[in-house]
Amino acid sequence: MAKINNTTVYPKVTPAQDDLLILTDKNDSDKTKTSSVADFQDFFGTSTVVVTVTADQIRFLNSVPVNIVTATGNEFVQVIAASLQYLYATAPFTFTGSINLAHSTQTTSIEKTFDTSLLSGVNNITQGSKNVPFLYPSATGGDKLILWNDTSNPTGPLAEGVLKVSVQYRIYSF
Repeated sequence: MAKINNTTVYPKVTPAQDDLLILTDKNDSDKTKTSSVADFQDFFGTSTVVVTVTADQIRFLNSVPVNIVTATGNEFVQVIAASLQYLYATAPFTFTGSINLAHSTQTTSIEKTFDTSLLSGVNNITQGSKNVPFLYPSATGGDKLILWNDTSNPTGPLAEGVLKVSVQYRIYSF
């Protein structure tokens, strides 16, 4: 049997959530078992959500923010990573300000921000977010993560296209 670091025999791959890993079950007489990558993600307390924001939702992104993740009771949403993908269709949107992941529409609760100048064109584009210091809007939890434009609704009456928002996050409580 080859050594695990032999990448000719065991090539490196980018894991998918349904890929399986081999492990030893200490609670079952050290039997060899499998578990999925998603199981490990759940075990470590992280989740990933991808939300598609339609052209109609983009048109009202300032006045009607899009819900991304909702926590309950004394829970808080902690964003680990986020990216935004704009898929251009027939005509461009014109954005002002920035698109933000926030914990409410209050500017002090913006956690991640995206450069809208990159989205105001005819190109498909994917970009990572920039971290921004923020305060949770409530010290008691019941957190909600939203996507919104902080200045005004984007313009472009004939504009089409979608935004795909991918967020890796953890929900925690005190």
